[in-house]
Amino acid sequence: MTTLGRFFLALFATVLLAGGIAKAQDRNIYVPNTISAEAQQVLRGIIGAKPYARVAPQPDDLESWRQLHAANEAALQGPNNNAVIRTGVTVSDAEMGGVPVLDIRPRGWKDNGKVLVYTHGGAYTFFSARSTLGSSAPMSHATGLRVISVNYTTAPFAKWAEIQEQVISVFQTLLSDGYAMEDIAIYGDSAGGGLAVSTILNLRERGMGMPAVAVLWSPWVDLTNAGDTAHTLSDADPTLIYDGLLLQSALAFADGLDLNDPRVSPLYAEFNEGFPPPLIQAGTKEILLSTAVRLYQKLEAAGQETKLDIYEGMWHVSTACTSRDGGRPWEIRSVYQRASRDTEIGSRCRNWFTRRLNAGVVTEFQEGVSADWRNPRGYPEFSFRLRAITWRAEAFPKNAATAFRPRTAYHDLGP
Repeated sequence: MTTLGRFFLALFATVLLAGGIAKAQDRNIYVPNTISAEAQQVLRGIIGAKPYARVAPQPDDLESWRQLHAANEAALQGPNNNAVIRTGVTVSDAEMGGVPVLDIRPRGWKDNGKVLVYTHGGAYTFFSARSTLGSSAPMSHATGLRVISVNYTTAPFAKWAEIQEQVISVFQTLLSDGYAMEDIAIYGDSAGGGLAVSTILNLRERGMGMPAVAVLWSPWVDLTNAGDTAHTLSDADPTLIYDGLLLQSALAFADGLDLNDPRVSPLYAEFNEGFPPPLIQAGTKEILLSTAVRLYQKLEAAGQETKLDIYEGMWHVSTACTSRDGGRPWEIRSVYQRASRDTEIGSRCRNWFTRRLNAGVVTEFQEGVSADWRNPRGYPEFSFRLRAITWRAEAFPKNAATAFRPRTAYHDLGP
């Protein structure tokens, strides 16, 4: 099992042990043979850890939340330190607009005027910028980008308005430092995906412009328990449970608002006035699958360019896993298109970026596709996330959103 596979299992086990065990029946979760043997191994480990049996404290039980947060941070320190060592990135504590952040830079980093903002997941109540270095460090390593991971205050110690304002403050600082919005991208996973969407909408409403690209992994953009798969997959999801975990976190975050209020559930917001091109990724084994589909439909109905990738047999935020060495931009593979179709895969990935970047700026990516594509290291499925963020460019074109209207893609991760 790869290092990030072990990190992923450690993450689930940590929250489970720190949060307690729910009085829920064991789930008889199917492990499909349509995913790779490596992914099956990780999935069996997740199922064995029973993260779906987690329970969270009551929204107003601050001391229990404080203890839970401390336990998570302590338990994940080792795996995250290993991620930093393995990828060779440098990590610096900093502040932007009075908000703590981690400034992550890849080995040999040269400033190309681009920056990637990361809003971490954890149901708005778990984790921090440091305990999610298992995602942000490999991302910086894989893309060659400076990553700013926002260490926002988690609920219930801050509520939705303060948390969202903290991310806005980071963007204000980046703009003051000379970055233009077309030089900034944002990605987030789970609640971090919801926070990324809210951030974009807040920036738009304030007339500050919007980031060039958004990448959303299993985004939690609806805090209610609505959506078909919230119910049809409730006993098939190996990681998530709504009652007792997500619900408690949602209430801790929403500060008394209805959970379908667009200020906390941005799925219900209006997207007609613009949104940067998002890549939305989810798996067929998560209760938030319908949420990802509904977000895609909402954006498309509003006339926004968007792309939805659904991955066979993959669980919540399975995109947090990469290949052993942290991945490289050309090690992007969906097993739905095998070696005989590598050129097509490379073309799809290049199209996603070059339509947003100046022509001819992904030469390194194009050259790298030939050999390593057929022999990716680690789990084949777990490098697909790199398709989303490969900026080796000098600038993002401002008219990118009108250049391309992709279709929904369904990826069959077969052996």
